[in-house]
Amino acid sequence: MMSGWRKMRGKAGINGTAAMIWELIKAHLSIFIGLSAVSGYYLSGPIDSDRALMVGLLVFCLASGAACLNNIQDRRFDAHFRRTCKRALPSGRIPVMHAGILAIGLITTGLWGLARYFNWQAFVLGTLSLICYNALYTPMKKKTTLAIIPGTVCGMLGPAIGWAAGGEIAITREIISLMVVFGVWQMTHYLLLVFNTRTDIRHTPFPSLAKAFSNIDLRLHILIWSGIYCMAMIYFLWISPLRFTPLSVVLAVIILLTIPIVYLALYGYGRMTKGNSGFYFINLSMLVFMTSYITDALVV
Repeated sequence: MMSGWRKMRGKAGINGTAAMIWELIKAHLSIFIGLSAVSGYYLSGPIDSDRALMVGLLVFCLASGAACLNNIQDRRFDAHFRRTCKRALPSGRIPVMHAGILAIGLITTGLWGLARYFNWQAFVLGTLSLICYNALYTPMKKKTTLAIIPGTVCGMLGPAIGWAAGGEIAITREIISLMVVFGVWQMTHYLLLVFNTRTDIRHTPFPSLAKAFSNIDLRLHILIWSGIYCMAMIYFLWISPLRFTPLSVVLAVIILLTIPIVYLALYGYGRMTKGNSGFYFINLSMLVFMTSYITDALVV
């Protein structure tokens, strides 16, 4: 086993191997999910920064392991797309067995940590997110566009895990609204990704919203979901306002810019960027939303 990793590292170099692992665990998304759990934890009550960091790291491990397992499940599926065919598993740069061991280790660490250091509710929600993503969403997306339903539910469970880890079992409008923010962001993120890769997707044999909708319809759906996303953030901030004024101003500016930037990405500026600016800004807005809320909980 170790010799296999050494061979892989020798071919790619240390930086190349690190980049492949980063890609394999979808670290950029896993970080978002870890931060969503921290947001849910801070919403649950009294602040304990050490435990907040721990739940964020454990959920990051769980999300990374699930992403790694997803890459194993999708390695033949990904080979059909220009965007994904050069990933480490479809291109054969990482052996499936090595990826499997990494996935098992990360998933076990995440779930065991939630059960050992927090409570069974957090463990159950973590397990449910794994089921939604790897047992439902991943196989379903090859057969139906309805796969977006378990995929969105999975995205909403991050803050719920943090909420449960904080000792809360009651369902309140605060945690529901926070979960809705993440669910709507997930849908908007997905639609922008579909729009950006629509030409590639339409040449594959798999179902997709890029085939179900015309370009005009896709743009309209993205704008509608972007608007719902902004309203969901505004509602959450109304019932659970930030106490540190400068953060509120920054977040308000981000919310106000969301629709115009997405519109320009789809109809004007997007002709040069292929809509990528809207995709990046939606993700940036979520990052600002999470970090603003977490920072507010820490500094006030």
